[in-house]
Amino acid sequence: MSRYLGGMLAPVVFRREIDGAMGRAAGAVPVTSVCVPNIGPRGVRRRVALGLTGAAATALVFALLAARHAAPWAFLAVVPFAAVASLGFYEAKEKT
Repeated sequence: MSRYLGGMLAPVVFRREIDGAMGRAAGAVPVTSVCVPNIGPRGVRRRVALGLTGAAATALVFALLAARHAAPWAFLAVVPFAAVASLGFYEAKEKT
């Protein structure tokens, strides 16, 4: 079985949902396996810019900590910047 989704035919897989605490099947719910992008080219550019900014901040913080011979635990300050960079690039790639 397939369903028309924005210019593409997407296979539809049905799964059964459980109705609350009673454990009864609520019925079949369609689940598609195709990801439909929800951002345009401008949104992709903004997310790539966020990824690049996060990567630059990560490199800067890491370089400052390394130059000051900071304690190993201080390098955990790099994690939030790296997370922002990776999320920006991931969202741009997946167009979400």
